[in-house]
Amino acid sequence: MRCAHRTSGFTLVELLVVIFIVGIIATMATLSVGTATREKGLAKEVERIGDLVRLASEEAVLQNRELGLTFYESEYEFSYYDAEERLWVPLGAGSGPFEPREFPPETETELVIEGRRIALDRERPVRKEPPPAERKRTDVVLGPKEEIKPQILILSSGDVLPRFTVELRPEFSDDSVSITVSETGAVEEPKDARR
Repeated sequence: MRCAHRTSGFTLVELLVVIFIVGIIATMATLSVGTATREKGLAKEVERIGDLVRLASEEAVLQNRELGLTFYESEYEFSYYDAEERLWVPLGAGSGPFEPREFPPETETELVIEGRRIALDRERPVRKEPPPAERKRTDVVLGPKEEIKPQILILSSGDVLPRFTVELRPEFSDDSVSITVSETGAVEEPKDARR
């Protein structure tokens, strides 16, 4: 007599296949959420740039002084023109909305001015703090080789020169978000783009 011994349940192979499939689905969900979050962060940063340019344009008119905007590979900063010293001075930390800002990590930045891509410096120049007794209106001093030359001018008339586009893109991705600012300071709404 043969004893038919049948057990109910799953085999080890079946369990491994199910675990493998669940792992793939979880990985895909995590990657898609991470990409969406990164793209939302870039869109938020592009909107911030547009808002800051609008605010800087208003401030330039109200304070009757020229402001500058300089982009670097991973950050950007505002400066003002000191007519007495005849140089651009960074607004620096503690200058409210115009303090230097970093782009989200792992972001590629592209600046296009009048149809030309501009090569961006890797980072801002290193600056030295002057002694408190020698401090004027600014909180930093630049050496002769470290003089700021803003790519974008925000004039006391409120005009923004020249027309420019900033495009932010996550590294290793074709998705990007960009914003364009015209000479009148008008900011076009951020655009999602695919290369």
